[in-house]
Amino acid sequence: MNPSSSISIEHLPNEVLTSILEYCPRPALLRVSTRWRHLLATEVMPSLYKQIGKVHVPQGNDSEQAFILDRIYKLESGLPEIAKVNAIFKQIFTLASSLSLR
Repeated sequence: MNPSSSISIEHLPNEVLTSILEYCPRPALLRVSTRWRHLLATEVMPSLYKQIGKVHVPQGNDSEQAFILDRIYKLESGLPEIAKVNAIFKQIFTLASSLSLR
């Protein structure tokens, strides 16, 4: 790439954007483009949700993992995966915070 040329984020391929998001999944929401939010919701968070499921149920299929995650974290089964990931991390960080105060 020519150092004097510039490329906007809108012209980067999804594969590049996805790998960037995996390393910095929580940039300031006001600065995140619509495309980044779309990638976060459609590719990164569902993949993260599946990885969380594999931690709890390594041999289970996707539906078994989702069912068990819903029970462990008391999640509504109809929630989108992005909402489930947010709820899981909120519970984990709340628990970690309360344990660190002891």
